Amino acid sequence: MDIIKNNNKVTLPDAIIVGAAKAGTTSLFNYLTEHPNIFSPRTKEPWFFSFKNNPQSFIIPHSGKKNPQEIISNEQKYFDLYSNTSKYVIDGSTSYLYTSETTIKNIKETYGDKFDEIKIVIVLRNPIQRAWSHYMMHIRDNKTKLSFRESISKNIIQKRLAMNGTIGYDYIGFGMYYRQVKLFLETFSNVKIVLYDDFLNDSSSVLEQLLQFFELDHYSFKSQQKYNVSGAPKNRFYKLLSVLINKESNLKSLLRKIVPKNIIEPLTQEFKKNIYRKVELKTEDKEKLIKIYRDDIVSLKNIINYDLQHWLK
Repeated sequence: MDIIKNNNKVTLPDAIIVGAAKAGTTSLFNYLTEHPNIFSPRTKEPWFFSFKNNPQSFIIPHSGKKNPQEIISNEQKYFDLYSNTSKYVIDGSTSYLYTSETTIKNIKETYGDKFDEIKIVIVLRNPIQRAWSHYMMHIRDNKTKLSFRESISKNIIQKRLAMNGTIGYDYIGFGMYYRQVKLFLETFSNVKIVLYDDFLNDSSSVLEQLLQFFELDHYSFKSQQKYNVSGAPKNRFYKLLSVLINKESNLKSLLRKIVPKNIIEPLTQEFKKNIYRKVELKTEDKEKLIKIYRDDIVSLKNIINYDLQHWLK
């Protein structure tokens, strides 16, 4: 979508996948970019509308080291992501749903009169499983040493956020969908809600629905690769490998810049799939989360007209 900004024509996303985090959005985003008429930048999650003009330097709480998430807060840098394409442009930043109020304010400010032409995609996953998957991603990436029960404690979450820990450590808040979704539905005319289970069970059908939503031609997507799979290392050797592959380095940063995304991503994901094992959520932790989310799920069900009763079982 082209807009005029400061007397210059700039290209901005036609569609934004706003989240939720750990709801298959990485896979969805990468599948969509196979389409010959869809463009995405190398920076898959710029988080721009969450932190426009508000530079962040998040840390990993247990180590105090800078979190490697690349956040673009400068408007011109965001414009530059899309400066070399005339294709249909998408942004897939899972922070946008969590920071819904700020996100919407910044979208309106950036797009001006064209803000309501954007297509918004929201993918929702059972918040209990979403929280567990988010935690296991941090276990996988060696970004937490706490137990899951400790990590979902209100006091621990507040403490981590207060010390400038990445917002992803708010495992509970990322799944409080009702208010987040309500704000997007009330603001935008073109909102498509997808359930994670539907995408998992029939990705082809969901992708076709999204192409119709974007008003793009049919395309037979070939990729069946799962992206951003969470889990714990299968053994001590794999744990060492996990630390090495998730550790930031100048070499990794260089490789991201010079190796095509369509080559490095599948190799990375295939490697991760082989060294991690799935770990099940404990029954007592699941019951605790059901109590936390029950009211929010019921409220959400009433505004999106989806049967979400299975989330509470």
